[in-house]
This record gives sequence, C-alpha cells and structure tokens, in this order.
Amino acid sequence: MKTTELIKEGEVIGTHGYGKFQVKLSNGHECSCTVSGKMSNAKINITTGDMVEVSLSTYDLSLGRIVRRINTQQKKTTTSFPKKKKKKK
Repeated sequence: MKTTELIKEGEVIGTHGYGKFQVKLSNGHECSCTVSGKMSNAKINITTGDMVEVSLSTYDLSLGRIVRRINTQQKKTTTSFPKKKKKKK
C-alpha cells in the first residue's frame, strides 16, 4: 500500500554528517532530512540558508527527504540599450 507524502518548503538551518540536514519548515516545525538519491547523483550542493522542498512521510513528520533546492537568487535587472544599426555600403 503506497502512502501519500507531504511536500513542504523550508530553510536549511544546520548540517549533520553523512548528508543529513536540519530543516525549519515554513509552518515553524523542524525536521531532520536526508538528500534524495537523484540529488546526490547529480551532486547538488546544499548549505545552510538554502531554501529546499522537503517530502515528509505521513507516519513520522520529524523525518524527511530533500527533494529539490529552490533557487532564490534574483536575476539582475540591467537596462539594455538599443543596438546600433549597421550602415549598408
């Protein structure tokens, strides 16, 4: 029987050894999380302060898996000037 999983967003507040992280969820709860297999194979680095998406089991809400790292960097807005047209000879 397959169980449903809860997906929440949170912030990494601490790191433990062997790929375990302490994550504070958006609702205020803290849980201990491991990195999912696809993320570890892709060698995605996670550090404290990163926003992540956590998959929680319905059986134990204090344990979870980090499914995705949310990119919080905003793109720099630059003003672009119109390009000069080249003169035909």
